[in-house]
Formats: sequence, structure tokens, C-alpha cells
Amino acid sequence: MQFDDFAGITQEEWKQLILKTIKAETQEEKLRIYTQKLIQHPEPGIEIQPFYTKEDVVGLEYLQGFHQLWAQTRQTTGWINIENIIVYDEINANQQAKDALTKGATGIRFNLLNRPGGKPMLNGGITTEHFFDLSVLLEGIFLSRTPVYFHLRHTQLENLSNYLQEAENDVSTLMGGIIFEEIALSAILPDEFTNEALIQSLQANSLFTTHTPYFKPLIIEPVGEPLDDNTEMETFALPMVTSLEYQLQTIVKLIDDLETILPLIDILSKVGFIVDIGDYYFMEIAKLRALRLIWWQIGRTFHPEANLIDVFIYAQTTMLVPPVDEPYHSLLTNTTQAMSAIIGGCDALAVQPAAFTNPQDIILGKHIARNVSAILQEESYFDKVADIGAGSYLIENLTHQIAKAVWDRLSV
Repeated sequence: MQFDDFAGITQEEWKQLILKTIKAETQEEKLRIYTQKLIQHPEPGIEIQPFYTKEDVVGLEYLQGFHQLWAQTRQTTGWINIENIIVYDEINANQQAKDALTKGATGIRFNLLNRPGGKPMLNGGITTEHFFDLSVLLEGIFLSRTPVYFHLRHTQLENLSNYLQEAENDVSTLMGGIIFEEIALSAILPDEFTNEALIQSLQANSLFTTHTPYFKPLIIEPVGEPLDDNTEMETFALPMVTSLEYQLQTIVKLIDDLETILPLIDILSKVGFIVDIGDYYFMEIAKLRALRLIWWQIGRTFHPEANLIDVFIYAQTTMLVPPVDEPYHSLLTNTTQAMSAIIGGCDALAVQPAAFTNPQDIILGKHIARNVSAILQEESYFDKVADIGAGSYLIENLTHQIAKAVWDRLSV
């Protein structure tokens, strides 16, 4: 017998089979239970059915063309295994980075925000530039071989640019990128933080004006809801659609401001996104795929010749505090979040170590976090397929729902 010899079953037939298993006195009561208990609404406008069939992707044929274009354009099916390092002093951070690179990490993110670039002096409030010594921080680390991402403020850009021009023979071979703190702050506190100073810093900077295909100087973090004078700043999780909307609106506004500096097509190619990965497995997969789809469409809206399907997406698992009575909770959660990110098509992945307090546990936590990504790549072979989620009725349908919900709310 061949697979085609089996009779097909329609969506309605599946539904009726499920209704038969629901214990209720009337058909109306069964339908009510089916609708309220089995159909999920994780966010307004997003609906997840208890099962999916081919009927759920009718009208979504455009996604097949999108998948084919992405598979043809994507330069690699792997991802960068990122080690996050908060820099307090250059020597220690350099040692941490080199140690991580010998133990599975393939990329580094340096958080340089602990030294903002202007340090108050004692003599009457006069300030002096006080930057990290990048020759010490990056000793033995070459950006032409290892992707390095710098989380900094615009006041630190010139120092970074000057060092890289001296240390690297050809800036076009640099790998990594820059995450400007001001971009996210301008979205949350628009009255206090504007893009004006950042744009001035970028205007004459070679990292921005030179062709750097593997170095993304405009990587945007997830942004929060804009706050007014009556709102206290706090950490909370935004709905997925709203979070993507704010993130995309923020970068679109910045691009509008940057058009006087560079040709639009060049600006678009320098953008990357950092995305938080949560626990809703299939939704997180669809979120990354929807982001890629939306950004590709935004690029076509700005410039008909733009092909931004291979936009750089940096995924990071969410910070975990392991329950006392569940020692493996963080490991399992990190693994499923990492799987969502990879299946969704991330280009870089930062698996956050569990928030331990004991120094030995901290070292072990970082080791485990690095190995989560390494095992999925080297033992589970997640890097062997360009678009793992393509063809899944559930994932395709969710991708469409999220992309449509975000696109309908964008003003592009």
C-alpha cells in the first residue's frame, strides 16, 4: 500500500471526532468546551487550534516562495554561539572571552556600559573621556575571525572605530556589530532620549559609512512600551505582537532620520535585531520567522530592489532563576528556548546561564549554557537544514498570523 491509498480526512471530520470524546450532555455544550478549552488565544488576534491540516495553509502559498528565497539567499545554516560578558576591567573580560572561545563559544558580546565614556572629575564637575582600553580588551581576539558584538553608548563609538581601523587591515572583513543603548532608550523615553546625538556620531564614522557585510552597526534590542511622566519605569513582558511592533517602529524611525547620511539601501543592510525567546515553543519559532518576513517586506517598501530576507537575527534565551527544588529546570527551559530560536532561523544565539550566586555554580552555569547550543549543533544536527519549520501547518499558520498582526499595526 502507498500513502496515497489512504483516504484523506478533512478539518471538519477531525473536529467531529474530537467532539465525540468531549463529555457533555448537548452538542452545544460540547462546542462551547471545544471553543473555550481547546482553542488557545495566547494574545489578542492570535488563535491556536487544537490540530492543523492542509486547509489551514490554504491562501498562504506566498510563504513557500519566501522560504525558497531565504534558502537560496542564506549564507549558512549554522549560528553563532554567543558568550555574554559584562566588562568591568579589560584584563579580566579578555581572559573570560578567550576562555569561552576555547570552550565552545564562537562569538562574544561585550557589555561596555559600565564605563560610559564621560567620568566626572573632582575639580568642579569637569568631565574627561575615560574609555576602556580596547587593545587590552581585544588582545588576541581578531574581528576578522571572531564575531564580536559591542553594547555601548554613542560616546564610545569613535574610540571603538579608531581602534578597529588600526588593529584590522580591512574593516570590510570585520564580523560582529554594535548595540547602541540609546536606540532602545529613545523608544521607551522619547522625551528624554533622541537619536540626534547618535546620528551625529554615525555621520562621519567609517564603521557606518564603509561597506561591512559581516558587521552590523545598527543592532536593535527589544524595546519596551513608551513611558510618559506619570509612568514608572519597570520591567515587564510585553505581548509578542506589541514587542515586535515597537522594535520595528523604532528602527524605521531611526532609518528615516539617517537617510540624509547614507543611501537608504546601505542603511537597511546594516540593521540587525536582538529577540528575546520565551517559553511558548511554537509561538517563538513563528515570531522569528515573522520578523524576517516583515523586515523583508519593509525593505521592499523602502526600496524596491532591497532583499533583506537574510537580515541578522540575534536570539537570546530569557534569564532564569532556577527553583530550589528543580535543579534541572533552567537546563530544560534553556534547551527548549534555544530550539525555538534555531528552528525560527536565528543567526546568533546567546543561551543565558542560570542565575546562580555561588562562584563555582556560576562557572558551571556558563559551561552548561555554551554546551546547550553546541550539542544542538554538533550532536542534534540542527544546523543541517536551512528552514526546519517550513511546511509545518501550525508554524506556517502562526507565522502568517503574527506577521499580519504586526504589519497591520505598523505605520510604514
